[in-house]
Amino acid sequence: MSAAKLIPAFRRVALIGGSGPMPACFIQAFKQAGDEFEVTILTRKESLKVTEKAVTGYPQFHVAPVDYSDEGELFKILSRQQVVISLLTPAGMQTQETIIRVARAAGVKWFLPSEFGLDLSVPANSEIPLFAGKIAARNALEEQATRSEGMAYTYVVTGAFADMFVNPFHDWDTENHTVVVPDAGNQGQSKISFTTRQDVAYYTLAVLRRFDQFKNKTARVASFTASYADWVAAFKSVSGVKYTPTYEPLAVLERRMVSAAAAAAKDPTTIDFKYIADQLHAAMATGRGQLDIDGKKLDSNDMPEVSPTPLAAIVADIH
Repeated sequence: MSAAKLIPAFRRVALIGGSGPMPACFIQAFKQAGDEFEVTILTRKESLKVTEKAVTGYPQFHVAPVDYSDEGELFKILSRQQVVISLLTPAGMQTQETIIRVARAAGVKWFLPSEFGLDLSVPANSEIPLFAGKIAARNALEEQATRSEGMAYTYVVTGAFADMFVNPFHDWDTENHTVVVPDAGNQGQSKISFTTRQDVAYYTLAVLRRFDQFKNKTARVASFTASYADWVAAFKSVSGVKYTPTYEPLAVLERRMVSAAAAAAKDPTTIDFKYIADQLHAAMATGRGQLDIDGKKLDSNDMPEVSPTPLAAIVADIH
C-alpha cells in the first residue's frame, strides 16, 4: 500500500513540547508532510521565540504558548485539536496525566503519550522504576477509554535511541575505543531494537495515517535490530575502529540497582544516572530491549513510506 493512498483520519494535531532535540525531529517530519497535517505546537512561554523561529515560513504550523498548570488555557487550546502527541520528558510525566484528563474533556479523539522506548507491555519492563510515570499515563488512558465518548490512544514504542546509544551513559568511550557490555551470559549477543530520533518522528506520522490499525493498541517500530556485539563489529567493518568490550555480569548490575534503590528510598536525591542506566542495561542484557519477541512483530516493516536509518550510517557518523 503506497503512502499516497493513506489519508489520515484526523488532520489537526497538537504537539506537546516545542523545544529540544525530539520536538525538532517531529517538526522536521511535519514540515516534510506539507499540508497533510495542521500542527499546533504547545510550548512553555519561555521557549516561545525559539519554537516560532523553528517553524517560520511553514503555514501548517501554529505555536501556542501555554502554562500547563492553567487547565482552562490548556482546555481552550486542545478543544480545537483532534490528536495530541506528547513529547514530554520523564520529568514531565505528572504534567502528562493532567494533559490526558484535559484532552479528553476538550474532545480530543486520539492521544499518543510520551513512550518512545522499551515495550512496557513486557511485564518486567513495566516494573522498572524509571517508567512509573509512563505506566501511570497508560493506566489513565486505558481507564478513560472504557467510558462513553472515550479518547483513543496508541503507544509508539521504539526501543533505544540509535543516535544516542554510543555515549558515556551507555558506557561507551569513543576516545579509548572501549565499551562496558551488560552481560547475561552470552557476551553481548542479546538483540536490541534501535530507532533514531528522526525515524521516531517519521514512524509516528506513519502511525497517524493508520488510526484504525492502531486504535487502542501498541505500534512497534524500529530503524534496525542489533546487539552490542553487532555494534562493535560494525565499527570495525565500517570505520576500521576496533572497540574492546568488557563484560559486566548481570548479577553485578542487579546488586548495584538494589543498593541504589535502598539509598533512594532513604534520600531520593541520591538517584543518579548510573542507576537509571543500569535499569535500561539490565533489560537490554536479558532480551527485553527487542520489540519483535514473544510473537510480536515490528509494525515498521509495513510502513513503506519510511526509509529507516541503518546501523552503518550511525557508526559512520561517529567515527
